Amino acid sequence: MKYVVIENFNDNISLVVDEEGETFVTNDLDEATAVARECQNGMVVFLNS
Repeated sequence: MKYVVIENFNDNISLVVDEEGETFVTNDLDEATAVARECQNGMVVFLNS
């Protein structure tokens, strides 16, 4: 399973990126949740692939 985090800040929707500027993708739900908590309005999204 893969997860990404989406940030919704002032109606500006964007994918969260890692330190290298790449889209943050993880197989760990706990890690994705921790990243989302660091956002103003983060949401964890499951990628069905």
